[in-house]
Amino acid sequence: VYLASSPATINVTGLPTGIAAVNNAGTITISGNAVTPGTYNYSIVLTATCGQLTRTGTIIVNAAPTVAFNVMGPACMERNTLFADASTPNSGTINNWQWNFGDPSGSQNTSTLQNPSHLYTNSGIYQVTLNVTTDKGCVGIPIIQPVTVNKRPNAGFILPEVCLLDPFAQFTDTSRMEAPGTITAWSWNFGDPASGANNTSTAQNAIHTYGTATSFNVQLVATSNVGCTDTVRSQLTVNGGNPVADALVLNAASLCVKDSVAVQNKSSITQGIITKLEIYWDNTIP
Repeated sequence: VYLASSPATINVTGLPTGIAAVNNAGTITISGNAVTPGTYNYSIVLTATCGQLTRTGTIIVNAAPTVAFNVMGPACMERNTLFADASTPNSGTINNWQWNFGDPSGSQNTSTLQNPSHLYTNSGIYQVTLNVTTDKGCVGIPIIQPVTVNKRPNAGFILPEVCLLDPFAQFTDTSRMEAPGTITAWSWNFGDPASGANNTSTAQNAIHTYGTATSFNVQLVATSNVGCTDTVRSQLTVNGGNPVADALVLNAASLCVKDSVAVQNKSSITQGIITKLEIYWDNTIP
């Protein structure tokens, strides 16, 4: 605001706290950092011997956004950790997000998405930073929040040798978890949807009865005490019945001491396949 220089008094009222008016040879400059949001109507009154001049104006102070975020679900190594923005704009709308996941050794350590995800390769505590900006140009105060990324279990199990006539197949859990974590839940899928509700189990060492001689894809999901999971799958072959062991010595009529013996496997099974063969030699000399 420019005012003709003359002997006069200048009075400025209605400015928000943190904003000041400075008169420099008749030019009044209003500037500063407002403390409290709101709408402020100010007046500049010039009083001189020849009269009085008044000018008015309005200053709108927008509130800065409040920055906040949440981690969705457990944070586990080698799995995407999901972040959800929980910031409040206070004035206008938020239109810019600046994330830093505190993981300089990983790829894509930053993001401008509202609700991003990040894959941490290693377990540990990471300092995650978020700041936001509104369409009014107001920038929040960055928030830095520690996020604990937990180790995952290592799922595993032993496939049983099973035939169709066996009462059930016994699966043995071999899953491991690095201390101090523990495995607290097991979820089996026996790859046998025809068995209905019996196709799944939450036992650690589960059993299942198969009604068909074929191959089945068995899956185990191991879950830790903090909710981190690992999945392992393996193919199980159910044989059709009890195998009949048999072998044929190919050179039986011409064997001599220290000769090699040629044996042909003649074992059979009514349905399925033979998955293991063991030969025992009787070295007793009559």
